[in-house]
Amino acid sequence: MQRDRAQAIPFKLGEIPSGIAGVKATLQIMVRLRQEYKTDPNIVRFAGDTLQQCGVPEKDYIAEVKCLQNWVRDNVRYVRDVRDVETIRTPPEILRGLSGDCDDKSLLLATLLEAVGFRTKFGAIGVRGGGYSHVLAFVVLGRGGPLPLETIVPGVEPGWFPPDATRIMWSD
Repeated sequence: MQRDRAQAIPFKLGEIPSGIAGVKATLQIMVRLRQEYKTDPNIVRFAGDTLQQCGVPEKDYIAEVKCLQNWVRDNVRYVRDVRDVETIRTPPEILRGLSGDCDDKSLLLATLLEAVGFRTKFGAIGVRGGGYSHVLAFVVLGRGGPLPLETIVPGVEPGWFPPDATRIMWSD
């Protein structure tokens, strides 16, 4: 029974190098998965249903971003990756399990936002002069710069950015 269940879960396996090359590779994988799943009918339906449940008025784009960011932040449990293995779940798998780390939660949020027409990107964040240790989704609204969307810090709203961030690496 356990074996059958494990085989039914869609995972993409591959090698991610260490260091800066690994951060770049992770961001590239996230971009590819976002592009692949943003048109998935279940993702599109889930994003629309979530906006309806939030009661967001049509064309209130800031409220749409806030609704989806808050939903991912509050309903997808933060869990670390498999020990010593960088793991990136697909958006449908994140929704099925309602768990993931910062790259999973950011990937789900960006995919949901793209499914309802927003342009997104990812940023790997380095804190306190250390290596890259966190990932955020960003939404591009109008002519302004990318708006950060934190998914693991309780209660923060769109626009919050880690105060101890010292550098950022952008996705393509």
